[in-house]
Amino acid sequence: MTVLVQPPGGQVDLNAIPTAFIDRIDVVQATGASVYGSDAISGVINIILKDKYEGVEADAQYGNSSRHDYPDYRVRLSVGHDFFDGRLNLAMNFEWNKTAALDYTQRPWSAAQYTFAANPLNTSSSDGIPSQIVITPRTIPELTQGGLIYKSNSISLSQLVTIPDPAHPGQTVKAQLTSGSLLAPYDPGTFYQASVAAGGQGLSLAPLTSLETPLDRKLVTLIGRWEISPHVRLHGQAFFTGYDSTEPTNQPIYNSGLFGGVSGNLAFNINNPFLPSATVAALQAAAPGQQTFYLARGSTDLVGRNAVVSQTKSYDLALNLEGDFRTWDRNFRWNVAVSQGRTWGFFDQPSINQTKFAYAFNAVKDGSGNIVCAVSLTNSTDPLAQGCKPLNLFGYNASSQAAKDYIFADFRDDLVLLQRDVEANFGGDVWKLPAGPWSFNAGAEYRWEQSKFLPNDNALNGVGRSVAIAKVIGKYDTKEVYLETRIPVFGGSFSLPYGFRSGELNASYRWVDNSLTGKDVAWTYGGSLEVYKGVSLRASRSQTFRAPAITELFLPTSSLFSTATDPCDKSNISSGPSPSTRTANCQAAFQALGLPANYQLTSNVQVATVQGTTGGNPQLRNEIGHSWTYGIVLSPRFIPNLTVSADYVHIDLTGAISSFTLSQILQTCYDGPAGGPACSRFTRDNQGQITAFQSGFVNAGYTRFAGVSVVINYETDVNQVPLFKQLENAGPHRGHTAHVPDPPPAESVLGAGADLADTEGTVGIPRWNDELDVRYAVGKFHGSWTMHYLSSSLYNRTFTIENRYPLSVGNYYTHDFNVSYDITPRIQARAGINNITDSAPPYPTVSPSVYDEIGRFGFVGLKVRY
Repeated sequence: MTVLVQPPGGQVDLNAIPTAFIDRIDVVQATGASVYGSDAISGVINIILKDKYEGVEADAQYGNSSRHDYPDYRVRLSVGHDFFDGRLNLAMNFEWNKTAALDYTQRPWSAAQYTFAANPLNTSSSDGIPSQIVITPRTIPELTQGGLIYKSNSISLSQLVTIPDPAHPGQTVKAQLTSGSLLAPYDPGTFYQASVAAGGQGLSLAPLTSLETPLDRKLVTLIGRWEISPHVRLHGQAFFTGYDSTEPTNQPIYNSGLFGGVSGNLAFNINNPFLPSATVAALQAAAPGQQTFYLARGSTDLVGRNAVVSQTKSYDLALNLEGDFRTWDRNFRWNVAVSQGRTWGFFDQPSINQTKFAYAFNAVKDGSGNIVCAVSLTNSTDPLAQGCKPLNLFGYNASSQAAKDYIFADFRDDLVLLQRDVEANFGGDVWKLPAGPWSFNAGAEYRWEQSKFLPNDNALNGVGRSVAIAKVIGKYDTKEVYLETRIPVFGGSFSLPYGFRSGELNASYRWVDNSLTGKDVAWTYGGSLEVYKGVSLRASRSQTFRAPAITELFLPTSSLFSTATDPCDKSNISSGPSPSTRTANCQAAFQALGLPANYQLTSNVQVATVQGTTGGNPQLRNEIGHSWTYGIVLSPRFIPNLTVSADYVHIDLTGAISSFTLSQILQTCYDGPAGGPACSRFTRDNQGQITAFQSGFVNAGYTRFAGVSVVINYETDVNQVPLFKQLENAGPHRGHTAHVPDPPPAESVLGAGADLADTEGTVGIPRWNDELDVRYAVGKFHGSWTMHYLSSSLYNRTFTIENRYPLSVGNYYTHDFNVSYDITPRIQARAGINNITDSAPPYPTVSPSVYDEIGRFGFVGLKVRY
């Protein structure tokens, strides 16, 4: 029995598996729910640990990128020993891993800040000129870290305050706030559309976006095996894991007309005491007689870089009593297993108390000429006003530490996941057949899970700029019974004519009663047939299911910031799976807002974030999959040691659990029947701009998933290859290549029933995903070369040259080289270089997605065994 630790998301955490104790890994495609339980819709990766371990093994590795900015430390120690003549075995494994942080400025391709922007040369949707082009480096021209001052509550750069241009006497230039709260010339770069410019001095998100989050991981595993009698054994496992991480940078606290509500521009009076006389004079000259101006800034100087600290710890304990016996000339086996797991941790993010922020920004002078908060002079009874310190936002880091401390608010969410499980199995031989025994296994399982999400008072009360986050405690239990069987129909001494050598049937069934999602069943039947020596066929048919994860059910409602592809943007309105449907729906939406039907929308949400909400859904049901697979395995006699397998997989998934992204919500609304439920999940203002949205988990309809995987394995002795015959003691040469086209969702229906575009071959879901692995050994030396390939990918399968250019990213290759040398039979040294060509993601990648983010990375390691 193997118990896997689960982190807060509910998914299996493979980092919690001790690599030294792995016995084998079984992979089952497109089925498994009837045998392994929920979550096995697309297949199963079953990691089976050793039940005993002997000896001592120490392993240490250090790696770093070729830029010397991503150190990676790994240490592992495994110890095991037999006691009482081998009847008792105890073993322990300790692993430690620590990695560094990277932000977007540390790689040329991410520092370039590629983005798509409105093409100023575009004239219409049928001129052959793309409506969007790639620009670099993307900046946000409407705000800076120090601040920009507008003459009106606007995002128009024409409303920026201007000052005399020191480089061109008699002319004026746009101004920005600098040190000392003074105004200096401001270069907004080349403006393309709201929140998007190329170059200039506007806010760059590159230094504020994490490419790699640092991790400090510790893992302790204990395993034990006690042979109570020759036919009864007790196994025990204990996992302890701990993760500490601090994402060193995050997006700032915004105040800009690009956002709404409390995140909008900050209105201030020209008499604000933090404004020096020179700045006041410049404002009066720019807008004579005007008393109120508007400040826009990305405040990275109030709470540092908004770093998010997270910590997760967990333990999992399991006992398994198993045995076997023989009766009626048949072999039988049984086991009873119990386990308990607990995961707990927190996410902590510094931010501001919005009420205190507003109080502190409204600064005045008291009767003695001291700068104070206006609220301090009103005898306010609001406890939040007590101790107010005036906040200077005119220029980067202009405010006092006392003011920053006053507005500071810490937001923390604690979480606890609990799981208990009891399982019993009984199996053995039903009947002896000529080809082997007809065998079965029957079992029952009871599992109980509970989650707790516990926000602190600041989060509960929503004192910042996010919605209040409620405390949530949820739980469920599930009862399951199952049966599986294997019948060898023929083979061995019982064969069929025409070359048929062996064949077997297998079937399994599982009944589940979940306290929240109700009753369901999973089943599988299939078989394999060796039709000729070296030629085998296999096929299966299944109904599988996945129960909602506890976080999908009970995740509390919280704020979410997102960009999206807006179908009604002028560059997208004439595309989509049904351009006429999209156009008609968008035009109707424009008219409902009081805009003309032919309104040309340049949607800000495509480049600037909008605030929404997301959360769990206790009403979720199981998602159900129906699948079938069939394949062939070839081992031709005329090419010894060559194996080729090809499998077709098809899955129809109904009630798929999805958390809608804003892009999916918009696409569902405008590409489906008019007025569908997805259209109520977002709002637009009177200019057509999206101002809010509601995301969250739903049973979204169905997904059709189909693909083919091909695996080729070849192994030979280099002594049989003439070129290498002169090498003495040459070891085996093995080649492995795999072609796996990612099975694409050909159809996906969300809420309203709109067919979404096929995503096969789009960025993040390449059509071809290949790997070639060649290994070579001679004497004490071992070497390997691995080539990874991802095919070119489209940004969107419905886009044409009218939408944007380029339409795709190119092919992507990386090459890894590894060598090891056995210094002694017990000591092995190794070294390697991953991505030796330092291949960057293909141009113009606007998101790292599936590509290597680190670049060239080298490592050295040493393993010692006793």
